[in-house]
Amino acid sequence: MKLPVSSMPKVTIVKDSPTTKHVVVVPISNKKCVIKDQAKYLKQLDLDVFSGSNLIKIDSKQSLFFVDYQKKDEQVDTDIKKLGFSISSSIKKFDTVVFENFDELLSFLSTAASASEDYVRGDALISSPQERAMELLLYGIYFGAYEFDNYLTEKAEIAKKFLLVTSTLDVGCKNVVKKMTNYSKALWFERDLVNVSPSTSTPKWCSDHSATFLKEAGFSAQILEAPALKQKKYEGIIAVGKGSSQPPSYLIAKYKHKSAKKHVVLIGKGVTFDTGGVNIKPDGGKNMKGDMSGASTVVALGAYLAMNKEKVNLTLYVPFVENHINGLAYRPDDIIEYKNGLSVEVHNTDAEGRMILADALIDGSKAKPDLIIDMATLTGASHVAVGGEASTFYTNRKEMAKRVNESSATSTELSVELPLIKSYNALLKTDHADVKHTGGRYGGSITAALFLQKFVDKDIPWVHFDLSSAFQASSSGIHKAGATGEGLLLGSKLIESL
Repeated sequence: MKLPVSSMPKVTIVKDSPTTKHVVVVPISNKKCVIKDQAKYLKQLDLDVFSGSNLIKIDSKQSLFFVDYQKKDEQVDTDIKKLGFSISSSIKKFDTVVFENFDELLSFLSTAASASEDYVRGDALISSPQERAMELLLYGIYFGAYEFDNYLTEKAEIAKKFLLVTSTLDVGCKNVVKKMTNYSKALWFERDLVNVSPSTSTPKWCSDHSATFLKEAGFSAQILEAPALKQKKYEGIIAVGKGSSQPPSYLIAKYKHKSAKKHVVLIGKGVTFDTGGVNIKPDGGKNMKGDMSGASTVVALGAYLAMNKEKVNLTLYVPFVENHINGLAYRPDDIIEYKNGLSVEVHNTDAEGRMILADALIDGSKAKPDLIIDMATLTGASHVAVGGEASTFYTNRKEMAKRVNESSATSTELSVELPLIKSYNALLKTDHADVKHTGGRYGGSITAALFLQKFVDKDIPWVHFDLSSAFQASSSGIHKAGATGEGLLLGSKLIESL
């Protein structure tokens, strides 16, 4: 199986509408056509009963897709994304979707986008309202077009081409189309990697496919497996991986740009399936194939930045393991001695993510980068704190918190800062080791972040994203069931802002 396995559409700028069979998008707002030349189509539609979208056939070559754009000032960005999502997710059995007079639609949407609260908050990262509107619309289109149907007998019949008819689009907007095309490639890879059956997505399988994807984007990559992990004393990765018949695999990848002024380390938690280990999960691990979403996101993020030839050097440290149960599995009361000299007492084997991240953070700190970013589905406590539509983040630098907040606004991927409360370090004290790896039920997300911080060089800016509340979804809003790709666009905005 080669990733991505899902069919990917293509967005193209053209000067004229095609002569082949296609669907024309007719956006409506306040019962009027957004594009003036499309007013003739309204006679096809009863606006008094119309709500949402309608597909109306005209002849053998052209059909009309009416879509209602309801502008709400307090959620303009979401509305534009939903518009794109509605178009791509609703139109089936047509190969080509056409946006006539696209510049007129873009002008309408950019007027709305320029007034949004998120545009104002993140204006340092966006050069124009037109580019903002273009990005949001394409974001919605790509999310709506994604279908993971690899195991279904009946395949989804999504549109393969989205044509933007215009001869006046500026260079900035054309660049957005190119970047969002690369974004879609990264997004498809991230979601497919997580959505594949966990009996397929073993640690080695994930490392191999991730390395291939990164190499295609311009990275060099190496994979460390059992003998090398033991020789180099990656004790956390080894401990968690012992309980599975599928051995752990550690991906290290590097991208260098000749004009780079910054070096960023990306670290992702890659637990390909999590039973909880000896402290087995009550439900046996349902949906825990998604516990590698941190890893899949940083791999996709690195590839996306490389495809865009971002002027930054990147190093990825991505440990993949399966947390399973057998006679060799690590257990509560085990003491793990890391190669930075810190000893860690295990209190709950279902808190395995921080054990493998510790090894990667030690490596990341040795690389002396300008910034370390780690992403992980780390704690249920994060989910409890902020609900299902946001991630949480922690950082050791106030300036970095400001950058993350701006990047969250411009990406529309909501992330909420939680505090690193120093006094909570007392909750990680234990009698027979330097530290224990869990701090109890209350403040669990905070104590998990404090544990990770112990493996980060204090002189290096660091951001930890806990994706537990946003890494996967049921079919709702602009998400299809399964992996969401949350953190990909947010992470790219953050790195672009450096």
